[in-house]
Amino acid sequence: MNNTKLIVTMGCSLLLVAVVISHKPTAPVDKPMEAASVGKSPAKVHVPHPPRSGAMVQTDTVREVLSELPFQRRLKAVHSLGASLLPGDCQALIEYLQAPTADDTIHQTAALKNDLLLALREQNNLPIPFDKVLLELYGDASQNVVIRDYALQHLFLFYDAALNNSSDTRLTIAQEDRLVLFWTAVRERGSGIAGTAIIGLRNLSSDLVAEVNKVERGKVAEAALELAVDPSANELSRIPALQVCSEMRVAGALPLVRKIIQGSTSIPFRLSAVAAVARLGNMTDVDLMGARLKDWKPPLREAAIAAITTLRKSSPL
Repeated sequence: MNNTKLIVTMGCSLLLVAVVISHKPTAPVDKPMEAASVGKSPAKVHVPHPPRSGAMVQTDTVREVLSELPFQRRLKAVHSLGASLLPGDCQALIEYLQAPTADDTIHQTAALKNDLLLALREQNNLPIPFDKVLLELYGDASQNVVIRDYALQHLFLFYDAALNNSSDTRLTIAQEDRLVLFWTAVRERGSGIAGTAIIGLRNLSSDLVAEVNKVERGKVAEAALELAVDPSANELSRIPALQVCSEMRVAGALPLVRKIIQGSTSIPFRLSAVAAVARLGNMTDVDLMGARLKDWKPPLREAAIAAITTLRKSSPL
């Protein structure tokens, strides 16, 4: 399954995806990273904030991750953790994830914590089930909203991977509780969390048995449309909601799509609408976008040209 879960096939949609995930420094992936080669430090690296639990940090690479070394060196250390860390090292890394992230360091720290979550997902000796680590991280209201958003993304990626692998026994949260979690998150509309939740629900509903799937996907489509048209919701949630409407062929989103194309001043929102109109629109929308091409600059112009081409191919003469 696609790492970002924003599955698109058109050039204009690919441009949209780049915009939607631009606030996420390192997007989650569905397979473990290749480990970079990091040599042992000649001396033990100082860990400025030892684990609260008293867990012993026993690996030099973990010490580098937890240190105050330059960001790139710490990130390289994260990519070199492997899958067989000792429980004490895992506990120390989990506690680092749980520590608050200051707003002025959020970009680099969020990238580091995102990749650290990828590394922890592959560990064989976690003292706490991985989905519970993510659940606690997302549920901590004191966390920076970007970190909570990342935890939610990792949750649905983890669920997807586990549900598609019959030998994976790491799921500890029941299916019903997983759905409740994401439906609750859809109400957090002041950030990108609601948008992440609607993507997660779309994916999770696909994993349900057929008779439940049909009902649940109908609810997801309705919720995506409600979120997309909500003017009080954060744009970072409205954009992925609009994309879900497009992918699920929610015809009721077309009036909103046309309104955004005609009047929105937000380029990311317009890119989202252009990608959606290619799936939901007709030849009327070819004229709508064609009349504006001369005034639009890249990447919006290229996205619109791709959408027009698609509509001309798919619409009857």
